[in-house]
Amino acid sequence: MTEENSDRLPVPHGIGLPDGENIVSSGQGMFGVTGSGDTSGFGGLVRTRAVLPPAERPYGGFFDEVVDALTESYPAFADAVLRVEIDRDELTIHVRPEKVAEVCQVMRDDESLRFELCSSVSGVDYGPAEPDRLHVVYQLTSMTYRRRVRLEASVGTENPHVASVTAVYPTADWQERETWDLFGVIFDGHPGLTRILMPDDWEGHPQRKDYPLGGIPVEYKGAEIPAAGRTEGVPMSTPTSTDPYAASARETTEGRVYTITGGDWDDTTASQFEDERLVLNMGPQHPSTHGVLRLVLELEGETVTEATAVVGYLHTGIEKNLEYRTWTQGTTFVTRADYLSPIFNETAYCLAVEKLLGVEVPERATLIRVIMMELNRISSHLVWLATGANELGATTPMTDGFLDREYILDIFEKVSGLRMNMAYIRPGGVAQDFPPGTEEQIRDLCKHLRKRVDWYHGLLTGQPVFQARMKNVAYLDVQGCVALGVTGPMIRAAGLAWDLRKTMPYCGYETYDFEVATHTPTRTAGRGISYAWTRCASRRRSSTRRWTGSRRDPWWSATRRSRGRHSSRWAWTGWATRSITSARSWASRWRP
Repeated sequence: MTEENSDRLPVPHGIGLPDGENIVSSGQGMFGVTGSGDTSGFGGLVRTRAVLPPAERPYGGFFDEVVDALTESYPAFADAVLRVEIDRDELTIHVRPEKVAEVCQVMRDDESLRFELCSSVSGVDYGPAEPDRLHVVYQLTSMTYRRRVRLEASVGTENPHVASVTAVYPTADWQERETWDLFGVIFDGHPGLTRILMPDDWEGHPQRKDYPLGGIPVEYKGAEIPAAGRTEGVPMSTPTSTDPYAASARETTEGRVYTITGGDWDDTTASQFEDERLVLNMGPQHPSTHGVLRLVLELEGETVTEATAVVGYLHTGIEKNLEYRTWTQGTTFVTRADYLSPIFNETAYCLAVEKLLGVEVPERATLIRVIMMELNRISSHLVWLATGANELGATTPMTDGFLDREYILDIFEKVSGLRMNMAYIRPGGVAQDFPPGTEEQIRDLCKHLRKRVDWYHGLLTGQPVFQARMKNVAYLDVQGCVALGVTGPMIRAAGLAWDLRKTMPYCGYETYDFEVATHTPTRTAGRGISYAWTRCASRRRSSTRRWTGSRRDPWWSATRRSRGRHSSRWAWTGWATRSITSARSWASRWRP
């Protein structure tokens, strides 16, 4: 198949397109270009791009309510909204790029809409065959009505401008920077649109489909190393006319924005040192940043007044690599996105793949996923509890936290053969069933962890040093959490019972009976102590809860609605959901 006749390839076997979809472009191998560096071995892989027709009324579900409310509240609806799509029970509203911020403002503020949270901003490139190939996707969540919608804007590479939504959703700041960094979309009105994952001297935008995988030489520009036996240095590469690592600064609506990647100390500290102002570099070579984070701190005395974060040290290009892999191979990549929570990465990825392909997962596989996720949740939080306590000088929680985590990793190793980055969750289910003896081992672990809940609580949260470090520190109310995109245990510690396992359940979580622990902090107590209270309350409720169900087996819970022969046997996961759910939340706030 040549490039000239590859624009009308057949749909791959096993992948059906919904009625009404039109294939506008397709390719073979790496974007249909022969000899373009496709090293995956899948040169015959066919890629298709299908465009859905505009949806017709009635849309179904709450979709009609959302569109009607937006039409009524936004007079420019007809001009701003290009079309409405319904696909796989999801609503997508296509908006003109220059109108995105206006639409988001209405979506957030209108009482009948109330999409308070911007969950994510991401980019998509549909390839050179499409004129407006670059799409920006906004995932909006209504925490009031428990709904999700998607806004989408498309632009071409010649004029890739989209209105920034940072004034409406402050949490979009870094996400828009990432979209510009990887896709080259320019967000007009952004307070500081600079690279965030790639080095500042990086050429191009690597997530575009015409950007090759590999083949780009790594250059150490201008660096020198001592030459053996000589006094002069030997350049590691051809020197450039300008220092690519020199920092630049520009004035924005949010003040002066620095481009900070290294070699920028003179520019960063160029401001006048008034009132004992001190600029301190922290990381990435620092015991608390672990080589993956750099912070430029501004201090007045011993108080940190400003912090500029430099991230991207751990960005490994997983998204780009996935473009050349099969669905199953993708699990091996995403499991490494967060090495402390691999099961969650795998499950989220597989749920998306299964929704796209229309795959139904067996009930037992779903139950196994829940068990593995909750075990992984506890092991991850134990790491944060242990390391956070260690940074406060408490070594006992450090050693005991990692010891308890080892028991969980033993189960992972028994089930999958690996202790972390298991790639155990697969599209369609799991890699294999539990081996014999796993159930008994998990039961014994749960008994052990129940005893440890109050032990950790008494050891840390009631300790004077811990309280002194946590009180009057890091106060953030619910409104601030929503604006900054802070969810999970953090927003629950602020007093809002927002837990996706309850509010937007997945993997059958709606069939489990568990409580969401919350706490309302005060400015005196601060956020940190509320984190601790929330976590310990959750764990104590779990350890003292009186279970109902079979008297022969107290783990069989009647609160788990039986949907099959094995349903009640895994009811203990309701406890796991509530137990030790997030030591990470408050451990991350120990430092002022």
